[in-house]
Amino acid sequence: MKRKKSGRPKITDGLKKEKNLCVRVDDDQLSIIRTKAESANKRVSDFVREAALESEVKAGITPEHMKGIRGIINTGNNLNQLAKKAHEAGYTDDVHIECQELAVELRLVINSLKANL
Repeated sequence: MKRKKSGRPKITDGLKKEKNLCVRVDDDQLSIIRTKAESANKRVSDFVREAALESEVKAGITPEHMKGIRGIINTGNNLNQLAKKAHEAGYTDDVHIECQELAVELRLVINSLKANL
């Protein structure tokens, strides 16, 4: 008669998790993660794995985007200065032309920023 093996059956190679990932958290963060895992009826490792693999992370602002944002801010400041000058001078044709040029420049900066997103 064959003896029955005791214990848990072996996990197949496709389902086996062989790598460890260490993440540092403080006491409050660990408590929050444990509470969320418990409310989802999952082990902490399963909860964290699912959250990491299924969540969408938004990229930070790149240096190119920051350059575009600064360009828009600078152009906006110039436009405000022109508006003040126009108000003081009584809206002359010269100021109108300068405002149109700045509006074109602002459109170019916005379009280049959109292209880099």
